Amino acid sequence: MNSIIPIVLALFLLAGCQKEQIRVYTVARERKAELPSHWQQVPAGQMQRQRYQIAVDDLKAELTVSAFPGEAGGLLANVNRWRAQVGLDAVGSDQLTGIVSPLDSAGANAKLVVMTGTNAADKRPVRVVAAIVPRGDMTWFFKMNGDVALVEREQETLLKVIPDLR
Repeated sequence: MNSIIPIVLALFLLAGCQKEQIRVYTVARERKAELPSHWQQVPAGQMQRQRYQIAVDDLKAELTVSAFPGEAGGLLANVNRWRAQVGLDAVGSDQLTGIVSPLDSAGANAKLVVMTGTNAADKRPVRVVAAIVPRGDMTWFFKMNGDVALVEREQETLLKVIPDLR
């Protein structure tokens, strides 16, 4: 009888030591609006959450979605980085008027940046439209750049679908 007690105790201990299973669920987020069919999602690059190639006829543009902690360098630094990407000179904070405007539809302190420059590779005019949207401790960037006519045409659609792209 005494020899059976340790065996029973060992069985109880083993039964109580089962690892709790961790279950992971993926919940699809419902989109409020459909993205246009000519916006083709492609693999995101480094530091990007999402990336889209946009093409209509012979016009092309790209949309990238990124998010970074804090202010991610600040407004002026980001504007000047984008200006350099399209062959424009840097500006000072006193020159942001006309380049940056409030984007109230995207939330408090959201900004819209619009500029036209030149593609370094083929010397064609390019347009950049970027929304900078602070959310909590993150700043989201929605940047569309490409052929001027296409980016101008797609700007309103971009502004409407920003909540669906996060």
